[in-house]
Amino acid sequence: FLLQGKAKGNSEVFEQLQEKADYFMCACLGKGSRNVQKTPGGLLFHQRWNNLQFVTSAAFLMTVYADYLTTAGKNVQCPRGTATPDELHAMAKSQ
Repeated sequence: FLLQGKAKGNSEVFEQLQEKADYFMCACLGKGSRNVQKTPGGLLFHQRWNNLQFVTSAAFLMTVYADYLTTAGKNVQCPRGTATPDELHAMAKSQ
């Protein structure tokens, strides 16, 4: 909705959602202020049981968000550098 200018009176809510999405993407890439833990092999690690549910969801979200960023011609500004759509795609593929 933000990308297409259809948010109208709800743009504040969608902007907050985008901020949270940016925060999560930075955390998955290790460029955030609080990052997602990884196993020694590089797999995102959230919890001891059913971890692959988290990894699968995170990889899907990284892919979709990277596509959004590509369409919008944007990058994510993280506390520890810029996150590009290509980096998000590469991280999703690595998972």
